[in-house]
Amino acid sequence: MILAALRSIAAYVLVSLYVLIVAPPGMLIAILFGAKRHLYVLGHIGVRLGLALVGIRYRVAGKEHVPHDRAAVFCANHQSNVDPPLLFDAIHPYMHILYKAEIDAIPILARAFRYGGFLPVDRRNKEAALRSIEAGAASIRSGNSFLIFPEGTRSRTADHHGHQGASADRAGRRPGRP
Repeated sequence: MILAALRSIAAYVLVSLYVLIVAPPGMLIAILFGAKRHLYVLGHIGVRLGLALVGIRYRVAGKEHVPHDRAAVFCANHQSNVDPPLLFDAIHPYMHILYKAEIDAIPILARAFRYGGFLPVDRRNKEAALRSIEAGAASIRSGNSFLIFPEGTRSRTADHHGHQGASADRAGRRPGRP
């Protein structure tokens, strides 16, 4: 238990330092050279660093079904703070995410997210949330894949809490499985 807590603290500290040190020059390079995908590479490195520090290893079954030649919408339940970064790393190399707007309180992360095509969802403002979902749907129609959490927040149990709003309906409208 103590070792797990120490690993978590080390991960938070080192990943935070990574973001503070790597994100500014990474964003500058991405903007100057139009290399948005460069940010994705840096993001995946940061996620893998964090996962390794806390001792999380994963294996993806069925990855051969994930389309890379067209847009896809990936919907997931959100049971842990590890879910979004792990899924970002595991599913698709250039996937966008609808994320909770509270993360925008971290300015450097917010800027990197926005430049990378991620969209904040203000869960307290229905109109703003719908605008974000519509922007995500437009991005999907233009060929970008998205990860969404239709429940809208973390679930502390394995129970499904229903979708919050119309994210899945507006984003995809086509059920399927990658």
